[in-house]
Amino acid sequence: MLEILAADPQATAIFVSRELHIGLINGAMMKLWNKETAVIDQTLEDAAPEFNAFIPVMQSVWDTGQTYTATETYANIDVNGLLRSTPFDFEYRPMIDAEGKTYAILHRASDATERIRSAEAALAKQAYERDTRLLLRDANVEIQVANEQISLLKKEIHDSAEKLQQRMGEVWLLGRKLDKSQNYLSALQLELEESYKQLANTLEFAELGSYDLDLKTGLMECSDQCKIHFGVPPEARFDIADLIACILPEYQEFVERSFSLSIANHTGYEVEYQIRRPDSSIHWVKASGTPKYGSKGTPLRMVGVTQVITIK
Repeated sequence: MLEILAADPQATAIFVSRELHIGLINGAMMKLWNKETAVIDQTLEDAAPEFNAFIPVMQSVWDTGQTYTATETYANIDVNGLLRSTPFDFEYRPMIDAEGKTYAILHRASDATERIRSAEAALAKQAYERDTRLLLRDANVEIQVANEQISLLKKEIHDSAEKLQQRMGEVWLLGRKLDKSQNYLSALQLELEESYKQLANTLEFAELGSYDLDLKTGLMECSDQCKIHFGVPPEARFDIADLIACILPEYQEFVERSFSLSIANHTGYEVEYQIRRPDSSIHWVKASGTPKYGSKGTPLRMVGVTQVITIK
């Protein structure tokens, strides 16, 4: 068992006393702690004093025999003498003997930085899309108002030739306003296209796929990266029925229930599940999404991101 834990890609350490002497630490945990020298048989306080804040928690686990689990909890990592605050998911699990006494603590941890960055990127994308829609809506309203004013002005010119000279000035001014509005809309469109390119580059760098699902028709607009996650060529259609068919049967009910609860409760969802690609390979996928509603609260769309995650 110790050899298995030592070779496990999951960062793992075992503490063998209430004073937290290190009985085992694998390479992944040494890398996570940013340690290069051996720390076996040392106490946590001596080996990594930057983690002293966690010692009372671990001793409580030793005394009570209760597992302690935390997510996205920040700890200081010693990097060349400087402390860098880093988010972690971790667990302290007591190992209990036949007499019900703790004889060791199994500590497993992982760096949560990339997951937090991915979530922040998804939120930034949603905020950007919302702001862009508002800008386009306002620009369209301005153009519509200008066009209506031009129509009324033309009717007045047609009905009264005597007022032609008087109205010509107004037409000229209104034409300038329309030109400015159209120039503004063109510039805004160019800015939007550039922003979408930047967003696509950001998503590609983070290896995130994006999708926009029409809840009424089941049709989806997916990024190339999203299709790649499911083993689908970028040029192929990939709709919700295709996605569900990729999910392994044992995860389908769980995914559909999470999806339905998200819509019913007006909340986002985040799930992890396994899929089978067309080439029969099995992969873990993480998907998250946010439902969008009409003015009467009718669910219209689900937008979100996908990511292929580390093998479970």
